[in-house]
Amino acid sequence: MKTNFVLESIGKYVTHVSKKNKNSLDIKVYSVTNSKGFVESTEYFNKEVFSKNTSTYKIVKADEFAYNPSRINVGSIDYLRNVEEVLVSPLYVCFSTSPNLSNEYLLKFLKSPWGNVQIRSKAQGAVRDNLKFNILEKLQLPIPYKDNKPDYEAQLKIANILNSVDEVIQERKVNIKLLNDFIRSTFITMFGNPVTNLKAWKKKKCSLVIPKITSGTSYGGEEVTTLSEDEYGVLKISAVTKGFFDPSERKAVNKKTILKKLIFVKKGDLIFSRANTRDLVAACAIVDKDYDDLFLPDKLWKLELNNELVRTQFVDHLLKNESFRNTVKKLASGGHTSMLNISMKKFQSLDFIVPDMDVQDKFCAVVEKVESLKLKYKQNLAELENLYGSLSQKAFKGELDLTKLSLPDVEGEKPVDDSVIALQPVKAESGSLIEIEARQAIKDEQTPHVTADFSFDELPKTREEREALLSNLFNEQIDDKKGQVFDLEVFWQDSRVQHLLWNMPEEEQSEMEKLFEDYPPTELAIWQQQGKYKDYKKIREWIVMAIKGNRLIQQFDENSGRIQLKVVE
Repeated sequence: MKTNFVLESIGKYVTHVSKKNKNSLDIKVYSVTNSKGFVESTEYFNKEVFSKNTSTYKIVKADEFAYNPSRINVGSIDYLRNVEEVLVSPLYVCFSTSPNLSNEYLLKFLKSPWGNVQIRSKAQGAVRDNLKFNILEKLQLPIPYKDNKPDYEAQLKIANILNSVDEVIQERKVNIKLLNDFIRSTFITMFGNPVTNLKAWKKKKCSLVIPKITSGTSYGGEEVTTLSEDEYGVLKISAVTKGFFDPSERKAVNKKTILKKLIFVKKGDLIFSRANTRDLVAACAIVDKDYDDLFLPDKLWKLELNNELVRTQFVDHLLKNESFRNTVKKLASGGHTSMLNISMKKFQSLDFIVPDMDVQDKFCAVVEKVESLKLKYKQNLAELENLYGSLSQKAFKGELDLTKLSLPDVEGEKPVDDSVIALQPVKAESGSLIEIEARQAIKDEQTPHVTADFSFDELPKTREEREALLSNLFNEQIDDKKGQVFDLEVFWQDSRVQHLLWNMPEEEQSEMEKLFEDYPPTELAIWQQQGKYKDYKKIREWIVMAIKGNRLIQQFDENSGRIQLKVVE
């Protein structure tokens, strides 16, 4: 029977007494403010904020939602599960969901792009958007019904589908962050600390390294989505504060109002922010292509380098180096809370290290390779975010036929470059990615043949037990390879690991079979495979944790041209 969708209100306002902290100790208080939108962490009440001894807080109880009525348009909402109660700001509004709604389903709606649009359209306020609960309470969203009753399994299925895409979105973001971390660590490895200069590189004045600095021209502009033919875009200083050039950070200026010469940005230009807050001043980025409709404001400089002394990628990452950037920031003048400014004269008085050109060229080669891989991840990330938006809109408009819905191939096209083995699935002997190979095995109703002597007394009965066994095997591999290369493929192919990956605990198997008893067998098979993906993802999480904990390091191997993992001695 086809699933129908029925409009349902989100829930009811709840009133709880406030709690005053009467002791002298700080207590745990949580925030639901999340200005970064729906693709952030799906953990519940994970953002702890500073609590004052004399403050009054509101209690949120189990299975209840809390939201900030003045910031609902940016997805600042969360709900409590697995804990009896937490304390939040007394300004937050709390509500319980309709008995016909799954909390997971509602949370996905409220944090989805399409749901956000529906909520934002109800918000009021001239300066800061505000949404009273009596308006939110009237908001209705379609929920799946079956046999004239709420279909909780279908709600869970929609939430799980969106979670699957969201998880890969988070992975892509971690991938990009780790690549940035790798470049930073490579810079330190090759050039050392540029301030202490223990490698004794030659030093030159900035005026010799950067002989020409060009400042732009500022014009007032309007925030627009796209530029018209009679408009130019004046860049905002935020175009470089993310560490890469963001052309969307600009305002529209009518061409007829422009009277001064403009500096349009071109591919390869190194742009530097001479003014900003204390945290963001002295940011820089390299322009990725020619922009004939974007020009520099006076707060952004174009740095023209002496190509006989330095390479652009080297100077870019020198200015991004934390120690050197702190030195640059000290040149800025201005109050503690006001916009800081760096004068051109002070900037050109800086001492720059000037390493040998062959070393700079090697560094630039590594950066080029990593940036190429990062571009593929960014493109895939954009595709995944578009997929999330499309799926959520269809799901919450009741346009998905759940009887035919299968898990989308959220992995997308994976980069074929396997140079960063810590950040993506390794290649199996067949040459295909293990995850894709496993998915195909499920579709073909096959089970990989694993033969070996196993050290387990019995198979794990829960996912937690399986993760514990995998964790033991992972740590065993690291402990046995002190000072050696950690080969992720060897770990994947360990017969004990394969045995765990391909044998789902009976408890989990039973739960899935019960959950999908009304769905085609292929649906259950796909979600069983999704369970195996969680094991793969967990292992990759351990690798990231081992890198952050200095148990594993990433290093560039010049012979193979790849980035390898090495166990710290």
